[in-house]
Amino acid sequence: MSVEDPTFDEIDAEYTPSRRRAWIVTRGDLVERLAELNEQLVAEQKNKAAQDGPITQKSRLEEIAAEIVDLEAEAQRYRRLFVFESLGRQGYRDLIAEHPPTDEQKAKAREENQIWEWNPETFLPELVARACVKPVGITPEKVAKFALKIGTSQWDMLYTAALDACRGDVSIPSYASALRILGLSAPKSNAPSSTGSLAASS
Repeated sequence: MSVEDPTFDEIDAEYTPSRRRAWIVTRGDLVERLAELNEQLVAEQKNKAAQDGPITQKSRLEEIAAEIVDLEAEAQRYRRLFVFESLGRQGYRDLIAEHPPTDEQKAKAREENQIWEWNPETFLPELVARACVKPVGITPEKVAKFALKIGTSQWDMLYTAALDACRGDVSIPSYASALRILGLSAPKSNAPSSTGSLAASS
C-alpha cells in the first residue's frame, strides 16, 4: 500500500469506525463530599489571606487539602469507562428514522424556532445502547432506566460521546498542546482545513 498516494480500495480497506470515550463516577456521595470540601477550601483560602502574620501550626487549609487529595484518589476507583463506536452513516440514519419526534415535540420545537430530528426520549437510549462497545451487557431498556438514575451532566456526557462517534468528528483538541510541550510544529498537510484534517482541526 502506498501511504502517500493510496487507491480508493486501499483507503476503504484501512478504514475503521470512529470511537469516543466517556467517563462517569458512580459514587455520587464522593462527588458531593468533594464539592463540599472545595467550598471549604475556597473559604479557608480567603480567611488565610485576610489573616496577619505567619501561621505556626498546621492550618485548617492544609487539613482540607489533604482530605481532598485522599478523597479524589478514592473517587478515581469508581470512574467507569464507556466506549462508543460509530454505527456508520446508514446505520445512524436508520436509527433516526426509527425514532421520529412526536407531534407534541414538533410543536414545541416550532415554538422555540428549532428542528428536532428525533424523539430524545427514545432515540438517545437506543443510540447509547447500540453504539456502546464497553461495558458489555447494555440494552436500550437498561440505558433508559440508568439515564433516570444518573445526573444530567453524566447523561449528557454519555449520549454526546455516542453522537460524536457516529458523526465521526476527527478533531484532537490536545494535539496542539502536545506539540507545544515537545517544541514541535504541526506537519504541513495538503488537505484544506475544511476537510477536517487532524493537524488543521487542532
